[in-house]
Amino acid sequence: WRQLEGLMADGHRPTFKTYTALMTCLGDLGAPSDAQEVLRRMDRAGEAPDVAAYNAAIAAWCVNNRPEEAEALVARMIAASVKPNSATYPEIVGAWARAGQFTRVEAVIARIESEGGIESLGEKVYHAFISGCCDADRPEDAERVLKRWNLEKYDLERIADRKGVISRPVAASYGMVIDHYAREGRMVEARRLLS
Repeated sequence: WRQLEGLMADGHRPTFKTYTALMTCLGDLGAPSDAQEVLRRMDRAGEAPDVAAYNAAIAAWCVNNRPEEAEALVARMIAASVKPNSATYPEIVGAWARAGQFTRVEAVIARIESEGGIESLGEKVYHAFISGCCDADRPEDAERVLKRWNLEKYDLERIADRKGVISRPVAASYGMVIDHYAREGRMVEARRLLS
């Protein structure tokens, strides 16, 4: 903090990019509470945090496997009239998936849908879900996510809610699971997904 305060005392004004970069670094260093403190300092400095700033602090909590704090910060963000975007929820989904908390993932997905963020429910969220399953060494669960995602094209209510726009798994979606199997030497499973 001394360096930041020293820069400000010398007349340098941090930009939003400075704040978000600092929060990202703090998250990577295992200091998510310090990343959230940056949000408070932004606000006190007269710089109302925007969605990118909140997302950086949310990601800091998630990188440190603390999605419950990230969700609390989302609630605070919404209370501050900052609307979540497509980058807000994937980190939370990934953190809950890494923890094996699939009911919590489902709750986040339901929240996205209830907030009208249907377009945010596409590739980024599902990729975070799949990646989290693989990170937790649960590739079979990742395959179930792929299957569910593929079956959404038959859910007429969901298609109507999305005004006909449906996201589908792409090669990279399968690639995460295939790579996981290949790293484990499970080539039969990897080849099965290739077909």
